[in-house]
Amino acid sequence: MDFKGKVISGLKWSILAKTITQVFSWISTFLVIRMLSPEDYGVMALAMTFVLFGTLFSSGGFITSIVKTQLKDKKQSSQMFTISIIVNSFIAFFVIFFSQDIGLFYDNEQLQNVLVVMALASLLNSFLIVPGAYLDIDMNFKGKAICDSIGALVAAAVALVTAYHGGEFWALVYSYVAQQFIRVIGYQIMAKSYYFFTLNFDGARPILKFAYSNQVNGLLWFGYNQIDTILIGKFLGINVLGIYNVAKDVASLPMMKVAAIMNQVGFSAFASLKEDKSAAGYYLEKSLKLIAIFSFPIFFGISSVSDEIILLLIGEKWLSAAPIISVLCFVFPFRMMNSNIQLYANALNRPKFNLQNTSMMSVVMIGLMFWATQVSLFVTALTWLTGFVCIFLIILFRLLINFSLQKKVVLVWVVPFIISLFMWLVIQLANSYLLEHNVNSLLSMILKVALGGLAIIPLYYKLYAAELSSLLKEKTIK
Repeated sequence: MDFKGKVISGLKWSILAKTITQVFSWISTFLVIRMLSPEDYGVMALAMTFVLFGTLFSSGGFITSIVKTQLKDKKQSSQMFTISIIVNSFIAFFVIFFSQDIGLFYDNEQLQNVLVVMALASLLNSFLIVPGAYLDIDMNFKGKAICDSIGALVAAAVALVTAYHGGEFWALVYSYVAQQFIRVIGYQIMAKSYYFFTLNFDGARPILKFAYSNQVNGLLWFGYNQIDTILIGKFLGINVLGIYNVAKDVASLPMMKVAAIMNQVGFSAFASLKEDKSAAGYYLEKSLKLIAIFSFPIFFGISSVSDEIILLLIGEKWLSAAPIISVLCFVFPFRMMNSNIQLYANALNRPKFNLQNTSMMSVVMIGLMFWATQVSLFVTALTWLTGFVCIFLIILFRLLINFSLQKKVVLVWVVPFIISLFMWLVIQLANSYLLEHNVNSLLSMILKVALGGLAIIPLYYKLYAAELSSLLKEKTIK
């Protein structure tokens, strides 16, 4: 199969597997949210923050480094695994040692026990590095999608059963552990990778240098992506954090699923084209356009029906999350495009470009969050939107200059954005009429979705029908 065939096949298998699992997974998610309390989600949000912090140092950069080499070398793989498990163990010990102090800082005794379990479970991440990288190198997205889907299904079932039996926040903890365990076993079976613990690090310096650049970038990413969670939990309380976290989870569901597909297929594709900058630029334009075409109407649509989503799917007790969902939905399309730009820069061996962008984003967003989180949740969400979009526009300008790209590449998202914004405004105008006549939530959602479709489908059909139809039929890069 040629290169394009592998990319398209990877997308097809990933999307198919994700679609099959989403129906059950989303239903399970909404049912679990109904059964749990804001405090449960607040505790889990804080625990996951520390897990993510450890993962940045113990796995993220190593996977990217192995994929970038496009080599399945046993010695190199063993070196990456060894460094990962050592770093992961140290961080796990650190989190466990200070778990009581962290619990006291947030005035929540339950947080301590959750941190201990999550820290130990995070060791599983090290066993995903080598097999995960090998699957990406082979572009075996079918195998990877199957493993991820089974893991997601098992995790959803565990969360649902545990929550039903009164497990509270442990439903979320056990769900995470189960998913990681299934993925470790599945990846190893699919990849048939071989690696071991070693103390021989000869020749590891180049790949470690690249990994280090990504780790620093990841640390800065962690800073501006998780600072709101850390600060809200302290300034506004764990209950309020739970509402904020559920709002982010509901709003980002489409992004998390699609971004996972784009990341695993995208970096492998760009890395395979690292010697052909013209081809890489072509696929960057295509990927940014596809993200924009689909993400803007989806997220702007969710923003328009946030109240109805809350009332119909997760219950009235979460209604205060609706305005947060409405605002955050405007951020996620830009975050998805920014992630794709990072994949492109890394694959072309320009990690410094990403590091500079993330440093700028981190400094600005952390400073803004220190102020916003002491005001209110809505101000925090609004600050996320304005701050991120402004920095994203600067990143686009730097992308244009540093990679000598044509303007149409970095501005390919503008038309879908304008059309989707028009759709959103039409729905907002209709919303005042629906509220005035006290239309029930289900009917209101149906009418809004129908109105949004009428506003956007004719324009999309005229502009993109032929292009989307021919996209999967193209045989060569023009």
